[in-house]
Amino acid sequence: MLPFLKSNKNKNVRGESYYDRENMVHNHGDLVSVFNPVLKRQYNSNEIIKFSGLALSEIDEENIKSVLKEPDFVIGAANSSLGHRVMFYRHLVDKYIFLMQFHFLKGSFLFVSNSTSSASVITKEEKLSFTKRITDKYLRGIDLDLNHGFDMNITDSTNNFLNITDGVNYKVNYVNTSEFNLNMLKNPNLKNEMQESSFDNKLGDYF
Repeated sequence: MLPFLKSNKNKNVRGESYYDRENMVHNHGDLVSVFNPVLKRQYNSNEIIKFSGLALSEIDEENIKSVLKEPDFVIGAANSSLGHRVMFYRHLVDKYIFLMQFHFLKGSFLFVSNSTSSASVITKEEKLSFTKRITDKYLRGIDLDLNHGFDMNITDSTNNFLNITDGVNYKVNYVNTSEFNLNMLKNPNLKNEMQESSFDNKLGDYF
């Protein structure tokens, strides 16, 4: 991951409604969609996928804090083994805003999403630079045509994958497909166990 994410001197404070809105997982369906993204260009990598130098199988709350310090906001109980928990980091670096959300379920790391935005429109050239940082790391020697968009999935030898989405923001999800996580997703009781977020509950008052 980009080294400058390890230091953040210009954090902006946002309230609960902001993080509720940005939270990618409000219900069971949202979680399933992260692990089963819409089919895009598919590539395999010989490199182990990492985020900020950490293999996805090694990520836990403590080593996230050792790299990124205390989160800006947390959704979920203090005891993450009780259910779904999300740690948010919002970093400002020059004109870029990096919003990272680390998702845990029953204490197990599920995925981290890194969304990049800016006060101005992020140009195609900037997105190309972001994408090349990733492809140079994981797809060295593969001739890629990036002229028709940057959306792609890259899977490593452990079946963990990263997913690039070029939408309103430039987003990269790093997904931990451990056996434990996949078994949790298959649990027929999980849908009932995952409570709707307060944001979803608030919307219920208006529709």
